[in-house]
Amino acid sequence: MFKILLTITTLSLVFFAGAMQTVASPQAGDITLEQKVFQEILSTVLIHDTEQALTELNKLQHTLKMLETDGNIIQTQKQFIHFMTAWKKVQTAYIAGFLNEDLLDHPRYIDTYHQGNEDIGKQLSRVLKTKTDVSTALFKHSYKTINALEYVLFTAFTKQSTRSIQIAKAITQSLERYLKDINETYTNPELTETAGKAALSQLANSLLNSSYQLHAWRTGEAGGFIAKYQDKPSIKRLEYYRSTASLQAIHAILETHQRVIGVNERTGLAQLRPNQSEVSFLQRKLKSTYTATLSPTPLTAQVKSKAFKNLYTALKELHDAYFLLLIDALGLQAKILDADGD
Repeated sequence: MFKILLTITTLSLVFFAGAMQTVASPQAGDITLEQKVFQEILSTVLIHDTEQALTELNKLQHTLKMLETDGNIIQTQKQFIHFMTAWKKVQTAYIAGFLNEDLLDHPRYIDTYHQGNEDIGKQLSRVLKTKTDVSTALFKHSYKTINALEYVLFTAFTKQSTRSIQIAKAITQSLERYLKDINETYTNPELTETAGKAALSQLANSLLNSSYQLHAWRTGEAGGFIAKYQDKPSIKRLEYYRSTASLQAIHAILETHQRVIGVNERTGLAQLRPNQSEVSFLQRKLKSTYTATLSPTPLTAQVKSKAFKNLYTALKELHDAYFLLLIDALGLQAKILDADGD
């Protein structure tokens, strides 16, 4: 009897040891699926888009230099829109502050949309009229943002305005510093090489936050569809009404959503739950919403139209789908993010 019990005990230990080998944690050097997916998104989205924004900004700086001699503001304005859409992609998937807390406020230093009640046009008008040294005159962060740059290039510029060019140059230099900080964070292996589920959760929650801003801020307020501005549409509540580029901004944001979530089960966050019906549903919803932004007509000409209401509705439905499905469907963790605005 003793021999039988001993044999059973021995076999149990052998079986237990084998089971332990089966479920053992990844060995040193192995990476989890979450880490693999993050590294892919880091390379193809986060680093790629930040470097592209820097490239477009450098092109804008070149046009500003040429502007001093040829006075051709049109080329500079076109390049501003290229840079703006590149920045929207960086902003949409922004997690540099999660990886490096020193960069938590960088988006606010670059972009003041929906922050506070400051009239940037009124403030910049005063700055342009003074003879104070440019570096001194631009003493507030908000004076050196992409929103301030839009005002200078699309509202305040005149061919004779050397000061407008000087201010625009100073703004781009400030923007460049912050974008370089972001790029240095994303390309720093010490900050990114072990990032996994927590970083992906932050990314997914950033998309959820972005989807809210798309329908509530970027279309709902301008169209008078939300309680605060019910039935009181105004183009001045569009994000880029001065440059009439608000639709391009929305398009760039949704394009980034597609690349982060993935267009199929082999790309983006969708790799975490391949062939899951909820993820497939979100991908289809995102694709149809993205298609709705391909209209060539600027939003400034659509605010009171049925088409604009349809766009708002599509964006709200996308947010609702995200809210119900995105985090749970991907097996990630919900987080409370700063809404980054008033």
